[in-house]
Formats: sequence, C-alpha cells, structure tokens
Amino acid sequence: MSKKLACIALSLSLILLAACGAASTEAPPSSGTAQSAPASSASAASKAAESVPADAGGGLPIVSQPLTLDYWSSFPSKNAETRKSLGEVTAYQELEKRTGITINWQHPPIGQENEQFNLMIASGDIPDMIYYNWQNAPGGPAKYIDDGLILKLNDVIEQSAPNLRAVYEQYPEAGIQSQLDDGTFYMFPFIKPDSSIRTYNGPIVRKDWLDKAGLERPVTIDDWYIMLKAFKEQDPNENGEADEIPFVSVKLNTIKWFAGAWGMKLRMDSENTGPFYQSEGKVHFGPMEDDYQEYLTVMRRWYAEGLIDPDFAATDSTRQNALISGNQAGAFWGGASGGLGKFLNSVPESVPGFDLTAVQYPAGKAGVNYNIHPDTVNSIPGTGAAITTVNKHVEETVKWFDYMYGEEGARLMNFGIEGDTYEMVNGEPIYTDVILNDPEGRSPDIMVASHTTTPQETSVYATGYYTQMLFLPQQKEALSIWGDGDFSLNLPPISYTSEESQRLATIMNEVNTYVDETFVRFIMGQEGVDDFEVFRGNLKNMNIEEAVSIAQAALERYQARA
Repeated sequence: MSKKLACIALSLSLILLAACGAASTEAPPSSGTAQSAPASSASAASKAAESVPADAGGGLPIVSQPLTLDYWSSFPSKNAETRKSLGEVTAYQELEKRTGITINWQHPPIGQENEQFNLMIASGDIPDMIYYNWQNAPGGPAKYIDDGLILKLNDVIEQSAPNLRAVYEQYPEAGIQSQLDDGTFYMFPFIKPDSSIRTYNGPIVRKDWLDKAGLERPVTIDDWYIMLKAFKEQDPNENGEADEIPFVSVKLNTIKWFAGAWGMKLRMDSENTGPFYQSEGKVHFGPMEDDYQEYLTVMRRWYAEGLIDPDFAATDSTRQNALISGNQAGAFWGGASGGLGKFLNSVPESVPGFDLTAVQYPAGKAGVNYNIHPDTVNSIPGTGAAITTVNKHVEETVKWFDYMYGEEGARLMNFGIEGDTYEMVNGEPIYTDVILNDPEGRSPDIMVASHTTTPQETSVYATGYYTQMLFLPQQKEALSIWGDGDFSLNLPPISYTSEESQRLATIMNEVNTYVDETFVRFIMGQEGVDDFEVFRGNLKNMNIEEAVSIAQAALERYQARA
C-alpha cells in the first residue's frame, strides 16, 4: 500500500542504506555444464566465509507483530526465467519467515525501469523502499535527499545496522564508495569486496580458429589486426564461403572497448561515472583526445576491410548470438557466463571443434593492457535500496536490510537454504544438485536466481558463489587473463551534487548524441576523419570542457573521502 509523498512527516536526519544489484554490461554469475560440484569447489568457495564478519545484530524475528513494507524494485531477467516476482524467490520467502516482515514487491516491466521510475516519482505515489541506480537518476542521489524523497541514514546505520558497519570496517573501500562526498549514506549497497569477482568481462575469440591460423592469442592491437585478417581470409569455418565476420559488436558499445589500446575510454552503456576516465589524477573525455583520431582511423580501416560486422551500428545481442552459434563470428566481447559458459554449452554439434578463449584487453603503443571495464574498481556497483520518507517503520526496515549483511543473512542471500540448495562441506557452503543438476535442464545460474537473491542483492557478494558457477576451464582461465590487466584508467564511483548532476546531464545528453552519430559516420567512411578538428571544436561549443571540470571536481572530492 503506497503512500502519498505529501503525507511525509519523517525527519531527514535518518540514514539510508542501499541495496544494490549488479548492473553492468553482464552480471558476474556464470553458467556451465550442469554437474556435481568438483571436490575443489570447497577450496574455491573458502573465501565465502571471509566475505562477511560474524553476525552482530539482534535477535529474530525483527518484529513481534506482522509488518508489510512496499518495495519498488527492478526484476532481473534471470529471476524471471522461473519466478513471477522476487517474492517467489526461495531466499526472500525464508527471509520473511525469519524476520516477520512481509514485502509487497512492486516491479516495473523489464526494460522499462528508468521510464517507470520517473513516472513513479512524478506521481508522488511512493513506496517504503526503492531499489535503483541512484547515481544515474536525474540529479543524482543528493537531489532525492534534498527533495525529501529518500532518507539520509547515517544516524540509523549507527544505531541499528551493526552488520553493515562491520562490513564497512572490514572493507573500508566499500564504505567510502557507499557515501556521498559529505559523508551521507543513502542506500543499502550490493558489495563486491573481492577483485576476482569484478573482472568477469572481456574479449573472447574462437580458439579453434586461432589454431587453424597458427596464431597465438593476441596481446597487442597489431596482433588483433593480424588475427582478424586471418579470420577473414582463411575460411576458418571451412564452408567454402567468405561469410566469416571477424569481430562482432553489439551496436556501438563493444567496438569501443578497443579504445583502451590507445590509453583511453569511451562511453559504456553500464557506467555510473559517465563517459570519462582518469590518467594520473586528471579526468579526460576520450573523443577530445588526439589519440581518438588514430583510433577512429584504425577502426575505419578494419571496417573497410570487412574485419568488423558491417551492421555493427544496428546489431543487437540476438543477432550477435546467432552469428556466434552459427559459426560465423570470430571474436566478440562477453563475460564468463553470457560469453564463454553460454556458447561453449549451447553451440550445436554441427560446429565441430568449437572452442573459445578469453584474451587480454589489447595493448597499444604504450604496451599496457588496460582493462577498461568500469566494475573492476567498484566495490559498490551503484544500484541500491533507499528508504523513502513515507516509511513509518524505518528502524525495522534498517534491521531487515542489515540482517542480510551478517554471516547468517549473507549466506541465505548467496546460497539459499542449508540442506536444500547448499550443504556445508569442510565449513563452507557448497551448492547441491538442486542448483547444479536441475532435472529440467536449466543452467545453474538460472537456478541460483530462482532460489537466492543473486544477481540482485542487498548483501555481500560471496566469492564462493561465483567460483562454484565456473565449471569450465575456459571460464576459470578467463578471470586470470582479464584480471591481469591494468585498471588505472577507470574512475571510481564518484558522486555529483544535485546541481552538478543536472548540469552534467544537460551537457552530456547533447554531447553523447553527437559523438555517437559522428562515431558511426567516421567508421563507415561517411564523414572524413580529417574533419576531426571541426568535430572537436563542436564539442567545445557544447561545453564539454565544463563537463570535464565538473567530473574533475567530483574525483578530487572522492579522493578526499579516504
């Protein structure tokens, strides 16, 4: 039962804790062949117990009388494979039994989260809690605190969230990233404390095609050119037709990953920090850099020679998947789950010898393999659960969230129910066949989403969960390969003031549209790269330098938090 924001009488001196889910290019959960966990899984999961401190909260249940809270939250597509609501997820049902608090879940249609969030805010019909990417919300989280929508929760965290406080003490970076520059805590975050679970995405190539061409895995951008030429010219799928597409990009996004070879980043769809990157403490905007012209020139050459999907500007994930499964794609960007695990287990037997391998992010003239995936430096991905000012049971709500950060609650969130979805083996939680060998043939990551709060949590992401989902040697090797990159270009999750966020949005909406439009024309040869200075002048006229200065100030404030 939602309440009208006009009825609010709660004090804004209370503190908000955020719950977060993973929204990035791909959520870390990985899928593999459904089989029993190997004996090594126990050691692989050994870090799970280290992820959270021992429980520090009070007893259960939290309430002596039934309490129902309204919770607006996105509904991850993996959960939707088997459930109609998060209320049907086993872990949340068990959480209700333990705490005595019932959740009335309110889910926007999948893919319409941003639109529905804005409509909800405009209507004034606000629930008790909202799960959202607050850094990407118009005006940023500071605006919603200033406007009286969500609570500043520092005092309540201090009084009623001992588990979360203990996590922040154990992982100081998570605490720094969970607050605004003035020290305000505003959400219950999804915490990924271990770097090994933040390096789950990168370049992937056809290993069997590499072997046929007699090539090693590419390391430099020049190696990539040689490899893609071989894929184009040597008929590696052996069908006698020149139908190979050496590199497949999902629209404009994944082709931009190559910019790391020039020591810069371009805008990624999943980033919270916007289209900026840092070098030696200075914020940069890639399309304004001299090397952007060289990057465009190389991409244009690759496109002209047929090394890049000719329809890259329109290709979606469905078409990409079809090209990979159809034995036409030679390389792409993906994750340990939606890339390696997915295709190694789903490509039909009609593609004999099909094999994939992760490779390093390409190095350029500086000789550095920059891993420019934004999640690599983010202990807090950005999405979280805020408590709104209509909530009349703030203390109970905070305790409900806080339970999930203790050892017992985090285990429930990550692994489900002992004796059902996991067993304790040598002191560590190990998934059972309910997860690993679904009789209906559903993949382990889908079954995890059916029974636990992963991939969307307000808890600490257990390393043991992730490692147990990596059955294939190619997946395990990928984490090592991608994790060996240099993360220094990536900005931490900086925060903007309400005024900065609104000004930045005004500038960057125009800038990003212009950059993307010219990006396609440059690469397809519809606009001369020689017009680069005109292009850069136009960006200056759109106030890009002001935008960079705003991001620079935000970075310096972030650095001052420590």
